[in-house]
Amino acid sequence: MFEESQNGTLLAAQRLDLDANLRKTPPQNRRCVGFAAPVVLDGRVTVSGSQSAGTAEMLLLSRDGSDVAIHADEDAALLVLTGEPIDEPL
Repeated sequence: MFEESQNGTLLAAQRLDLDANLRKTPPQNRRCVGFAAPVVLDGRVTVSGSQSAGTAEMLLLSRDGSDVAIHADEDAALLVLTGEPIDEPL
Protein backbone atom coordinates (compact mmCIF):
# COMPACT_ATOMS: atom_id res chain seq x y z
CA MET A 1 0.00 0.00 0.00
CA PHE A 2 1.27 3.46 -0.82
CA GLU A 3 1.27 6.16 1.84
CA GLU A 4 1.53 9.80 0.78
CA SER A 5 3.70 12.14 2.84
CA GLN A 6 3.02 15.84 3.33
CA ASN A 7 5.46 16.78 0.56
CA GLY A 8 3.80 14.49 -2.00
CA THR A 9 6.36 11.67 -1.92
CA LEU A 10 4.79 8.22 -2.00
CA LEU A 11 6.17 5.44 0.19
CA ALA A 12 5.48 1.70 0.29
CA ALA A 13 7.01 -0.66 2.89
CA GLN A 14 7.10 -4.33 2.00
CA ARG A 15 8.45 -7.64 3.33
CA LEU A 16 9.02 -10.38 0.74
CA ASP A 17 9.72 -14.09 1.23
CA LEU A 18 12.28 -15.93 -0.90
CA ASP A 19 11.17 -16.08 -4.59
CA ALA A 20 8.18 -13.78 -4.02
CA ASN A 21 7.24 -11.36 -6.82
CA LEU A 22 5.79 -7.91 -6.34
CA ARG A 23 4.53 -5.28 -8.75
CA LYS A 24 4.01 -1.78 -7.38
CA THR A 25 1.84 0.67 -9.26
CA PRO A 26 1.52 4.21 -7.93
CA PRO A 27 -2.12 5.34 -7.54
CA GLN A 28 -3.57 6.45 -10.89
CA ASN A 29 -3.92 10.06 -9.79
CA ARG A 30 -0.25 10.13 -8.64
CA ARG A 31 1.69 8.32 -11.35
CA CYS A 32 5.42 8.30 -10.75
CA VAL A 33 6.33 11.19 -12.99
CA GLY A 34 9.55 11.78 -11.08
CA PHE A 35 11.41 8.77 -9.82
CA ALA A 36 11.01 5.37 -8.21
CA ALA A 37 13.66 4.19 -5.77
CA PRO A 38 13.48 0.79 -4.09
CA VAL A 39 15.59 0.81 -0.90
CA VAL A 40 16.57 -2.64 0.37
CA LEU A 41 16.55 -2.70 4.16
CA ASP A 42 17.46 -6.39 4.41
CA GLY A 43 18.02 -9.23 1.91
CA ARG A 44 18.48 -9.12 -1.87
CA VAL A 45 16.06 -8.31 -4.70
CA THR A 46 16.07 -8.01 -8.48
CA VAL A 47 14.12 -5.11 -9.95
CA SER A 48 12.63 -5.15 -13.46
CA GLY A 49 14.44 -8.41 -14.20
CA SER A 50 17.87 -6.82 -14.54
CA GLN A 51 18.95 -4.64 -11.62
CA SER A 52 20.00 -6.27 -8.36
CA ALA A 53 20.33 -4.66 -4.92
CA GLY A 54 21.18 -5.97 -1.46
CA THR A 55 20.99 -4.78 2.13
CA ALA A 56 21.49 -1.00 2.49
CA GLU A 57 21.43 -0.43 -1.29
CA MET A 58 19.06 1.72 -3.34
CA LEU A 59 18.21 1.68 -7.04
CA LEU A 60 17.09 4.80 -8.90
CA LEU A 61 14.70 3.75 -11.65
CA SER A 62 13.23 5.32 -14.77
CA ARG A 63 11.31 8.58 -14.62
CA ASP A 64 8.64 7.37 -17.07
CA GLY A 65 5.88 6.52 -14.58
CA SER A 66 5.92 2.76 -15.14
CA ASP A 67 5.21 -0.01 -12.65
CA VAL A 68 8.00 -1.39 -10.48
CA ALA A 69 8.47 -5.21 -10.68
CA ILE A 70 10.47 -6.72 -7.80
CA HIS A 71 11.63 -10.33 -7.25
CA ALA A 72 13.02 -11.49 -3.87
CA ASP A 73 16.28 -13.38 -4.41
CA GLU A 74 16.18 -14.07 -0.65
CA ASP A 75 13.92 -13.00 2.21
CA ALA A 76 13.85 -9.21 1.98
CA ALA A 77 12.45 -6.03 3.51
CA LEU A 78 12.31 -2.86 1.41
CA LEU A 79 10.83 0.57 0.89
CA VAL A 80 9.67 1.80 -2.51
CA LEU A 81 9.87 5.59 -2.72
CA THR A 82 8.41 7.71 -5.50
CA GLY A 83 8.28 11.44 -6.02
CA GLU A 84 8.83 14.33 -8.35
CA PRO A 85 12.32 15.73 -8.98
CA ILE A 86 12.99 19.21 -7.66
CA ASP A 87 15.64 19.82 -10.36
CA GLU A 88 18.07 21.37 -7.90
CA PRO A 89 21.82 20.71 -7.85
CA LEU A 90 23.11 18.46 -5.07
